[in-house]
Amino acid sequence: MTKRENIIQALIARVGSIDKATGYHFTVGGESYVRRSLPTSDFNQAPLACVWELEETRTRTHYGITKKVLLVRIEIAVPTEVEPCYDANRVLEDLEKAILTREGEETELWNLVEDILDVKAEIARPQIGNPITGAAMEFSVHYQTPVGQP
Repeated sequence: MTKRENIIQALIARVGSIDKATGYHFTVGGESYVRRSLPTSDFNQAPLACVWELEETRTRTHYGITKKVLLVRIEIAVPTEVEPCYDANRVLEDLEKAILTREGEETELWNLVEDILDVKAEIARPQIGNPITGAAMEFSVHYQTPVGQP
């Protein structure tokens, strides 16, 4: 697997680890509930999540290294528990904690990257009668590889 694919798999593992039993507000349901192909707005059930690879910028150094910044969007849909907007903001909190926290057992992600920055966040617009709410965040993932290796 490429380093980029290893990073995406590590992000999926982090999102899949969101669980009430470990101090989060919601439970995503494990990695099997994290998709790479459908936006959460198309889901008829929750919880579900989607990890989108967006654009990647690259800069080559004089030392045979390519510095890369991959933009990743992560969307999570969950059943509403209290009120849609309130719950959506709690989803943002869970997502930020899962991706940006360096502590815990799962350190593979932070061994692969130089840094991860949260660059955008939004909550789902509440719809009357819809029992599902959610949120999305975009992260810039900074990493490097030798020239010629993805």
